[in-house]
Amino acid sequence: MQAKRQVIFFTLLNVCLFTSMACFNYIIDPFCIFHKPIFKKPLYPENHVYLNLGLIETFLKKTNNYDTLLIGASYLWEFYANEISQALQSKGTLKLCIPSIYPYDSQTMIEKACSTHKIKHVILQIDPDAYLYPAYATHPNRNFPYDLYKNKYRVFAMPHIWKTFKIAWLICCSHLFNKDSFKLGAPFPWHAYQDLNNLYTSWDWPEIQLRYKNFQKSVRVAAETYPCFLQYTYNKPINQDFSAIEQHLLSCFKKYFDVHFYLLICPFSLWRYKYDPNSFFQNMNKVINFIDTLCCQIEPCKNVNLYGFNNCQFPSNLKNYHDMWHYNPDINRFMLHCIVNKKHRLTTSNVQAYLNQFIQNVNRFTLKDNNGKIDSLEDLLHNE
Repeated sequence: MQAKRQVIFFTLLNVCLFTSMACFNYIIDPFCIFHKPIFKKPLYPENHVYLNLGLIETFLKKTNNYDTLLIGASYLWEFYANEISQALQSKGTLKLCIPSIYPYDSQTMIEKACSTHKIKHVILQIDPDAYLYPAYATHPNRNFPYDLYKNKYRVFAMPHIWKTFKIAWLICCSHLFNKDSFKLGAPFPWHAYQDLNNLYTSWDWPEIQLRYKNFQKSVRVAAETYPCFLQYTYNKPINQDFSAIEQHLLSCFKKYFDVHFYLLICPFSLWRYKYDPNSFFQNMNKVINFIDTLCCQIEPCKNVNLYGFNNCQFPSNLKNYHDMWHYNPDINRFMLHCIVNKKHRLTTSNVQAYLNQFIQNVNRFTLKDNNGKIDSLEDLLHNE
């Protein structure tokens, strides 16, 4: 009898603890999956895959204030939501960004948001590196909660309930100690944002500015020691897998034919393509072939516009970057300007000229030429 009582007590204790945790998570709801923030000064935690679901469930489904999405990785973080809304003359924009986003992740969020039939515009990042993986490939270092996007109530099951509990507790502590952010001694990236307009923007963070200074220093050092760059000539790869285009892009474009999609090929710095001489030719071949194939495959989709910027001058100016990939916010403003004014759009009629200029820019690029200044929006427009 004593053993039976102990089992019953242990079971009831666990049920009570689980119920208490579930109630606490629902009341605080740090990711806004069930309701808007309960605090007067809301905090939106930098936990992308969970918060993005909450933005769709609460701010998109339950209001009529949004009809535009920004979907991409950290390269598009520097967009401001209100600038996108003004440019596209939309109600409002939700930023659904995930570091190192994969095509399957993008499709999952597009399907979830567009199924509400409220979306009119989607600005979508296209990272050639990510689309070189086969369809349904997942990130090796991150577990995207595909199950949670199918059923939001799975947030009360492990491991989601425990992760939600930790973030909810941190947010409560932030308000209790009157902190603007809830770092609480934790290292980057434990940040919280106070509004959805500048969600994920980070250019002014001390961590990013330090990274910028270190990158510029590494460029100056490399300019003196880096070997001469090889000259690239295109050689089309054999049997390259483009199943991700069909499964994760074209399926969305065809299904949601009344939604306007704006695809932005990431304008990485040109050093990103040449820094590793051992894989230089192989990587460039794959990227060039991908852009050419993508342009051809989306041509029948009248609701899709593709934009490329590696025929511009700014990717060769490393002053615009805080590493080989991430660029200053004015470049995002410039890309938005191009969308509005229908510039730098890639079609089957001009893609070959674009790729030829891209190759020329890569071949002419040297580190010793990077002695200028960071390009402002006015500089970018003037260089056009």
